[in-house]
Amino acid sequence: MAESEVRTVVRWLKDHTIQAALIGAVATILAVFLGVTLTERYRGSRETAFVPPAPTPSGSVSPTDGLRRGEAAREEVRRSRALRALVPEENDLRLSRAPRAVFAFVDLLDLPRFLRDPRDAEFRLGSGPLHVPREIEVHRLRDGSILIVGFVSRDVALQLDAGPAKGAQFTLYNVAWSSAEYLVSLPLADIKVVHDIRWIPGPVRALDLELK
Repeated sequence: MAESEVRTVVRWLKDHTIQAALIGAVATILAVFLGVTLTERYRGSRETAFVPPAPTPSGSVSPTDGLRRGEAAREEVRRSRALRALVPEENDLRLSRAPRAVFAFVDLLDLPRFLRDPRDAEFRLGSGPLHVPREIEVHRLRDGSILIVGFVSRDVALQLDAGPAKGAQFTLYNVAWSSAEYLVSLPLADIKVVHDIRWIPGPVRALDLELK
């Protein structure tokens, strides 16, 4: 083989070796990029997928929060938990898509369905104001846990403040009135069932609850 032909072959090998290396590098970069993108999408899907709220650790939230009384206690508790109202763009969001550290309102009739099957009966959060005949206040805390906020009698408030017994049954009202003026916050995960929802003159709604 002539010297010129040898040089031509060597040059061809060098050129194709460089091209192969470049192609390999580009392929590696694309593989890494796609891997990161798919991982982030997977993480995002996990974050937006609804997961029923985990039980609140005992003692992390006081049900009575100092035995506060009357409707004015609502705003006091919201401030103590650094909660904000939903903005108009967030109104009617599903629970799984709702932001944290907010207070909102839910349809009373959605609670029993949710407790029976959280995955198929996910409720929506409204921005308010509270529609007394139909709604009750909820708090979504920074850790994602959900509290149902209402009012109970003094006797029930004292029992809850001391630590409710397993399977305790009592009535929770969606607004304060003469027979129930003590504000309480019940972890949704601690409620076993809503046995009944009744009208009280006013109008006030009464929820007959049973705890786990």
